[in-house]
Amino acid sequence: MERFIFDVDGTLTPSRQTIDSDFAVFFKNFCIENHVYLITGSDKQKTIEQVGEQIYNLAKRVYNCSGSDVWERDQNIRRDNWIIPKRASEFLKSCLKESKFDLANEILEVLKDCNCEEYNIIKEKLVKN
Repeated sequence: MERFIFDVDGTLTPSRQTIDSDFAVFFKNFCIENHVYLITGSDKQKTIEQVGEQIYNLAKRVYNCSGSDVWERDQNIRRDNWIIPKRASEFLKSCLKESKFDLANEILEVLKDCNCEEYNIIKEKLVKN
């Protein structure tokens, strides 16, 4: 069997959207005939919303949250509860404050789908600043 790795957003699905139903039929068969691995920045729940539970479970392994949350069907085989180091956090906050662009909402949008335990803390701090 061949091995294939696919990104979800913008590859298997339109960004943040669900998989096309005709393509889903084709891709289910493709997953049965091949070793398929998925990688995405989204969490497990969002990925299932996008590709469906059947495709999610047909994948040999799914790397959610950019690889920090790894699943084989219903079994979580690895989770990295990474917390940003204080020095890096301070640096990023200073960059945000100095930026002429409003990046706070974009950053929060990315973080909310990544099982990031610090999401509410970061959101609160960004809103205050």
